[in-house]
Formats: sequence, structure tokens, C-alpha cells
Amino acid sequence: MGFNLGTSSNTGKLHMTDFLKSDNAVQNTEKEIPINQLVPWENQPFKMYGEFKLHELAESIKENGLLSPIIVCPLDNGKYRIIAGHNRVEACKIAGITNIPSVVKNVDENRAKLMMADTNLCQRTELLPL
Repeated sequence: MGFNLGTSSNTGKLHMTDFLKSDNAVQNTEKEIPINQLVPWENQPFKMYGEFKLHELAESIKENGLLSPIIVCPLDNGKYRIIAGHNRVEACKIAGITNIPSVVKNVDENRAKLMMADTNLCQRTELLPL
């Protein structure tokens, strides 16, 4: 089963306007969510960190806290699907963190997929040395 970003309901094709809808309509809530209420996105297309890198991230989280909240969307069963932050959640589990700072976005599945792609692609660009 592949990861499909969705299509325009009228034509079945993606259009740039599908990506440019205002974020003003998206309601954001910041809260700490118990880690056992977080559900990874099935078939998310991005490679997870290996064990070594996850442990490095866990150590950083122990020392500095989680510097950037994860992004989630609510599910009908009271849990939350992770949109962005799969590696941070796994590192928090290793670090023994039980509640994770989260931004809750009430979005449909296509919008959530676009957010996932956008946040992952932006974070994984090559950085210049400091």
C-alpha cells in the first residue's frame, strides 16, 4: 500500500491550489499528550533513525528537554496520529518521557499528509556548518 497525497475532488488530479489553502482555517491546540495515546502513521514514507541516532536524540532530550513539539491530529478513538515527530516520540520512549509537548491540528487526512511531507522534507535538507 503506497503513500498517496490525495487528489482534487473535482478532477482526480492534484492542483497547486490544493496545497495553498490558508492555514487560518486550521485550528491549533498546544498540549502535553501521554505517550501511550500517540499512534504512528501507518506507511509513513520517511526512514526512521537507526538505534544509535535514536539513543543520541534520547540523550539530548534528557539533557535539554524536547525542544520542538510534535504535530498530531486527533483520531475518533481518543488517541492522536503522529503527523510529524515519529523519531522524537521513539527517542522520548527511550528517555523515559511519559508526556510529549504536541501541537494538535484538526485537519483531514490529505492535509495531514501534506504537513507530514512538508515538515520532513524541510527538516532533512543539508545544513551549512556553523
